[in-house]
Amino acid sequence: MGHMGITLMEDQPNEVFLEYFQYLSVIDLHLGFYNLNSRIDSILYSFRITVDLRSTTEAYYNLITQTIFPLFYQQILHLYLRSQDIEIEQFQNLRLLEICHPSNAQTNVIRPEIFPYLHTLVIHHLSSKKIDKICQLVLENGFCQLRNCRLPYIEYAKLPIHCQLHELMLNRCTKTMLSVLLTNLSKLKSLNVEIHPDDSKSAFLIEKNVTGLTGLALNSNQCMSFDELEHLLAHTLNLKSLAFSTKNQQEYLDFGRWKFILSNFTPHLLKFHYDLLINRYPCKISETTDIDRIQNMHWLFQNVTYTEHRSYESYSWAYDFHLYTAKKNINWTIN
Repeated sequence: MGHMGITLMEDQPNEVFLEYFQYLSVIDLHLGFYNLNSRIDSILYSFRITVDLRSTTEAYYNLITQTIFPLFYQQILHLYLRSQDIEIEQFQNLRLLEICHPSNAQTNVIRPEIFPYLHTLVIHHLSSKKIDKICQLVLENGFCQLRNCRLPYIEYAKLPIHCQLHELMLNRCTKTMLSVLLTNLSKLKSLNVEIHPDDSKSAFLIEKNVTGLTGLALNSNQCMSFDELEHLLAHTLNLKSLAFSTKNQQEYLDFGRWKFILSNFTPHLLKFHYDLLINRYPCKISETTDIDRIQNMHWLFQNVTYTEHRSYESYSWAYDFHLYTAKKNINWTIN
């Protein structure tokens, strides 16, 4: 009996297969479609593949590394690794590389000539000796296509900085380095940093307005005063999203000052995320008076809440103030 009037899967156009493949893992692609026929194979060899080895079984890991990698290494554009001893230099078409605890061999080959198309680089847990060279390559625009980057920290920056980063996330950053990055990364749109102390005793200072930055996430980590934060926000006037967190800095409970800063320095702000953990004593909060008053001060404060819980760091009761709010009917993302 013929197939008249029946559409078989292999009769679908290439575009439909490419759409299907987007929802399948690399293992499913290999087991379900590889070697069915020459046409399907040709579609597979034109498909952009993502491989995620951060959490996988030993059997799947062996299948991917021993069978799939040799077949599709040129199509693998997104690669996620966790402490695996894999020769990453074979994937020279990568657009995204995320790696945790990279080995010495892996660290040594993260270079522009090996990954010329790299757009996103994420590195977790790397010692200072290993990260310094990568940081300099990033800041000197060695990876000319790189736009998004997450690093453990940047300890030193050789000026001038020429990189074209749009998004940068640092697990550790001093105020001195924060000033250098904000002043010199002219293309930066989004910055996420946790401040750590440094040896410098000088005050935090930005020498010029940072007009391109639209997203800022900052963990003060008890290292940045309210005066310094106000100075920072006074020079980043185009923020659309602001996230701030710290602990045991009671000065940041001054919502009157927050209102002044947000009203005068962030006219375009659409999202505000605030998180403050502070010891309950000597701070004392009344939900019926203080919280209501704060909520009525500014539209960004309408959702402010706090909880009381036992702080195991200080063995005392603590307040955890939390606020996340956004203007309604506005869908904003960083381009």
